[in-house]
Amino acid sequence: MQREIPFEMRSNRGSRLLAVALGLPLVVLVGLAARLWGSPAAQLEHVRARDQLAVVSAWMLGRRGPPPEAVDPLLEALTQGQPSLRAAAAKALGATRKPDLLRPLGNAARDDPAPNVRCAALDALATLGDVRATHDVGPALADPDLDVQVAACLAVGRLGLAEHLPALIDRLLHPEKKVRWGALAGLDAFRPGKASFEFDAARWKKWAATGE
Repeated sequence: MQREIPFEMRSNRGSRLLAVALGLPLVVLVGLAARLWGSPAAQLEHVRARDQLAVVSAWMLGRRGPPPEAVDPLLEALTQGQPSLRAAAAKALGATRKPDLLRPLGNAARDDPAPNVRCAALDALATLGDVRATHDVGPALADPDLDVQVAACLAVGRLGLAEHLPALIDRLLHPEKKVRWGALAGLDAFRPGKASFEFDAARWKKWAATGE
């Protein structure tokens, strides 16, 4: 004769099973995130392998500041990985603030076929903080991709590349809104803490010429 299990026991057992079913993936994800965040060695392993966790690993290395041994694997990822990995690697390399990375990041900003990688490389050049990047940022202002143009405008402002002020002022009148806003953000970066001239190109030209 089959034993009847009281409803309360069945209900409690079902609740426990549901909790386990829902909780196990969360535990796995939390544990995985902790391993990635807590271990640069594990992150480097994924970047080298270019596996499914390579992109988030490169991003995390950039967030925490890549250790010296991360530079070579990130440089390889910058030139040989998929576009999303190349972009993450570019940003991580910028976070090192090493002047000798100017050229590989500049090459990516100018020549990478993927617009998101060129954007990331421009952001990395701005983070690097080396004004010699002007030779790579300037051409990007005329990039065929509008997002790259925006990234270049922002880089001009962050690096303080005054030689490109006329180009930014011209882009205040660009037909695409995001380019206009990118140009304005780049210009405003030259005058921190001061009221913006907004989209008054004539007023910006006067300021560029006289400082007033």
